[in-house]
Amino acid sequence: KTVPAEFYELTMGGKYLYRNPDLISTIQFFHAIIESDEYAFNPSQYDEYSPESSLTSQKFSGMVQEVRAGVSLPGMFGGPRLNFKGRSELMEGPIFLVSRQDSLGYKQMSTGSRWGDFQEIELAAQPEMGILEADVSGSFSRHSLMHDEISYLGGYSVTGRLDLPMGFRFLAGNGLEMHQPAWNRMYTVNSILFRYPNPDLAHETVFNHRWGLAWERWGFNLETVLSFSSIHNSIMPEALPFRVPPDSIDSVHTAPDYRALKPVNYDREKRNTLV
Repeated sequence: KTVPAEFYELTMGGKYLYRNPDLISTIQFFHAIIESDEYAFNPSQYDEYSPESSLTSQKFSGMVQEVRAGVSLPGMFGGPRLNFKGRSELMEGPIFLVSRQDSLGYKQMSTGSRWGDFQEIELAAQPEMGILEADVSGSFSRHSLMHDEISYLGGYSVTGRLDLPMGFRFLAGNGLEMHQPAWNRMYTVNSILFRYPNPDLAHETVFNHRWGLAWERWGFNLETVLSFSSIHNSIMPEALPFRVPPDSIDSVHTAPDYRALKPVNYDREKRNTLV
């Protein structure tokens, strides 16, 4: 059966653009009002003849403000680009501020407003030198979380392309990305959506490697790329490998093997892709 849910978002914004042959600059502003009404499972009210009676409304509302700015210098070597992004989130609802490791029953939570924000700066360029072309970028970000912790993340990406005889082109690249968990994974609980709060979730680090060979001649283009990703301190997916019977979950949404249900960081994950 389906579970009812409602989501409403009103977004407003504006954009300023200035452009000439040597300079391109942009400024964007967004303001959004969000209202969400999800239904969570309440095991204390479960009735096998009327499963809908165990669903309780769980409402969230908030405001999101975001600013983006960028400067590009196409007349300079490599066309360097500088981008900035800032985002502020003010959320109100049943937000849980302690991890399951500290409070299995989610005893401590905030029903008022909680605020978080982040700022990111990125520098990129695309230099060309004869038969060699490269895409280079680096970023740095600051995250202020809703449970009053601050984290600093960074990343980079380097991709090179080399033109070869007979229309062939070789490409290779590597990069590093750091991802902060989404706020609803850290602070909200809903067993229907396999969501269990854990503010102790740390960022995950992704190392990307790519190798490829392309051929282009007479209007035809063929390309083969091998991608390899190594994810360290990865976050467990929001899915359970088994179904949990309702009678095995008590009134505080804890299952017998709670460590298998809670999103946690684990050591390493590898993904290989051939396209």
